[in-house]
Amino acid sequence: MPDEKIQLKDDSGDKYYFTVIPNYVLNHSSANDQALYSQMKKHAGENGKCFATQKTLMKKLDIGKKALDKSLAYLIEKKWVTFIGITGGKTRPINTYKINDIWALNKEFYIDKKISSKSNISPKISKDKFQKQHKISSESNIEEEPYKEEPSYIPDKSENNKSYKENHYPKEWYKQILDGYCSLKGIEPKGKEWLLLQRECKLMFENERKPDEIIYAMKKMATIAQKNNFSWKLGTIRVRMPELLAGRIR
Repeated sequence: MPDEKIQLKDDSGDKYYFTVIPNYVLNHSSANDQALYSQMKKHAGENGKCFATQKTLMKKLDIGKKALDKSLAYLIEKKWVTFIGITGGKTRPINTYKINDIWALNKEFYIDKKISSKSNISPKISKDKFQKQHKISSESNIEEEPYKEEPSYIPDKSENNKSYKENHYPKEWYKQILDGYCSLKGIEPKGKEWLLLQRECKLMFENERKPDEIIYAMKKMATIAQKNNFSWKLGTIRVRMPELLAGRIR
């Protein structure tokens, strides 16, 4: 008996709570990256802005801060999400991210290039395309409990370790990092290049990175780069920070 093609039509009318994820994301990221993107998009809701705290996302994904930082850096690097600023919470500021519209990229990859999305996705993923789940208001997801991470290196107990929960970044923090970077690179940036370096510092501050963490990572990267003969920039430190602090880059 020849195989009979079965077509199913869902007329249940219960598709009220779900999150749609582009197949491009599912096929170009790790399991943690996919889970983080899904949670951020769910929390973002219709306005596309995610206010969920790191504590909330780590709890949802059942992962630590280092794994979260790595996946978040990947999503930002791919421009699937963008950091847009800090939103004031009840007791502390919350990093806010925008979920970017990548449907044109999704379409170009699978249709314009004649690449079948069906061949790249397992049957299980196809069946689970629409995940039924409650859409929670992003503002209600702000957690007020502080989260303390134990770093993989030994930081000093100076003012550099001051919490970044304050929406304030002293000039001294910029100076320490930029002086250290210029010393390690042997450069004297000016004008636009200097402004770009300051922007990289600000992005790391907004990701709750401390000056001594950043300086530690820069020194480690400089040693690795010299040993393996490759170039690096301050943006490299921002993206590879979790791996550098965890000692996964040698």
